[in-house]
Amino acid sequence: MRKDNPGKRCTIAVAGVLLASCGQFASAAQAVSVNFNNHPAQVYTGKLLQQDWPGLVWDGTRNRARIIADNTCPTGQYLRMSYPAGSVGPLQGGGQFLVKLPPADEYFLSYRVRFQPGFDFAKGGKLPGLASGDAKYSNGHKPYNGDGWTARLMWVEQGKLVPYLYYVGMPAERKFGDFWPIGISAKPGEWMQITQQVRLN
Repeated sequence: MRKDNPGKRCTIAVAGVLLASCGQFASAAQAVSVNFNNHPAQVYTGKLLQQDWPGLVWDGTRNRARIIADNTCPTGQYLRMSYPAGSVGPLQGGGQFLVKLPPADEYFLSYRVRFQPGFDFAKGGKLPGLASGDAKYSNGHKPYNGDGWTARLMWVEQGKLVPYLYYVGMPAERKFGDFWPIGISAKPGEWMQITQQVRLN
């Protein structure tokens, strides 16, 4: 999700996504691996999403996600997400889709991401992440009911990356999730490997 993009159209590339669950509440270690090489270069929505993500619940890509073939990509093809100039929020820029996860007490999410050269980080936005329970509050400005959690990375000014969390026990009056600096920044034009592990307590 993009919060503010006043100046120009920007894009983010995502490649080589691995989603895995394991632990005592999982029937077995389960994993979904997607590298976007199973489809020709085209808009990534509808049936293509369902083929890659069997647990697809909702598609909010709004025709802004496109499969791109590029021999400089580590996996051959990647998913490009567009943020039109002047876009504010997920209805206007970027996109998202929701995949149902099997019950588990531990989840892993790993993917590569690249911000286009000259990317305008503006006021920030969110990268793919994990969620459970009632995640309707994950966009902020909504009352938090404590039923569930979300765990994502967010970029802020100058490409600094921060964990961004909503969690059980968080104060109900909080309008936004918690985040803190971790000393890592995205560099436009360079691929980064993001790996996330969430262990439930």
